[in-house]
Amino acid sequence: MVPPEWLSSWIQLVAPLISAGLTLVLVYLYREQKNLIAADHRPILEVVDYSFDEDDATVELVNHGNGVATNVTLVTLMYTDNGEHKYCSVYRHRMTRTDNTSSNSLGPTGDVIEYEGKSKIKKRFNIRGQSEFRSVSFSSALSHFERTGAESVKFIHVVDADDLVGKPVRAPLYRITREVNLNNIDNYSVGSIQQVRMDTEDYTFDPYFKYPSLWQRLAQTIHLKCAKVVGSDYRSVSKWWKRNASGLSRVKKKTRIDSRWGIIPYFSRD
Repeated sequence: MVPPEWLSSWIQLVAPLISAGLTLVLVYLYREQKNLIAADHRPILEVVDYSFDEDDATVELVNHGNGVATNVTLVTLMYTDNGEHKYCSVYRHRMTRTDNTSSNSLGPTGDVIEYEGKSKIKKRFNIRGQSEFRSVSFSSALSHFERTGAESVKFIHVVDADDLVGKPVRAPLYRITREVNLNNIDNYSVGSIQQVRMDTEDYTFDPYFKYPSLWQRLAQTIHLKCAKVVGSDYRSVSKWWKRNASGLSRVKKKTRIDSRWGIIPYFSRD
């Protein structure tokens, strides 16, 4: 007996949806299994002490957890009052241990280990007609924000690492958000800024410390897998997910109106 035509059409329509739903369930169960395993091997980082010499940071870290923290980096989050931070990118600067250990991982020994790193973000440049992000120091970033019209910048520094299954492990160098008025400073480096406002009720950067939801991680995974299938360059695909200098949302593209070409990318010249 031949099934009715409407039934065949309905099955063809619903089958991919059912397949996609089962895939999502399997991915969820797989990640839950990884999370259960990781719960027994989770690093817990604490910043014991820190100092800045210009834009160079020295940080004393201890791991109170029962798992190894890998890829230990220093992250600088910046938020401008004129929104210019949205066109720059957050940057994880890989820190180095001062005890001459080749790996920068931190095991759950309970020992205080000293690290060194640099305070940086990434700024978009025009390289041979192509938009590329290059790292710039904290002081260069402040100078750029001032030239583009910003009057105040909020910032915070965070030690950002990974556990053994790739989940982020974060520890702020300090708990209170700093804010600097660009009209009142002469030296832009972290270690030289004198007049810094600290607000205990400022929660600007709190969302950065929240782990992304399953759906956000799944969407990124699907996007990267699809790009790999069609042969897209991984670096260009990863830019789609690049967070802006505040670490809170994706980077925006700056554009301008051109009489001949319409809306085209805009690159600052500084």
